[in-house]
Amino acid sequence: MKREHIIGAIVIAVGIALVEAGAYNELGQVEYGINIGTLLLLIGFLTLIAGAALSLSHK
Repeated sequence: MKREHIIGAIVIAVGIALVEAGAYNELGQVEYGINIGTLLLLIGFLTLIAGAALSLSHK
């Protein structure tokens, strides 16, 4: 595997962990001004997209 693929896979794994943490936080959290779960979900999905772009960028 190329280095870019490994980095992309790591970034995707971090994104998945953030999405999972965000979903878990959404379930157990009372409404606040800024919902941490929603923020974690957004960051997680953006991280997933970045990881996919990293692993596909150099073929």
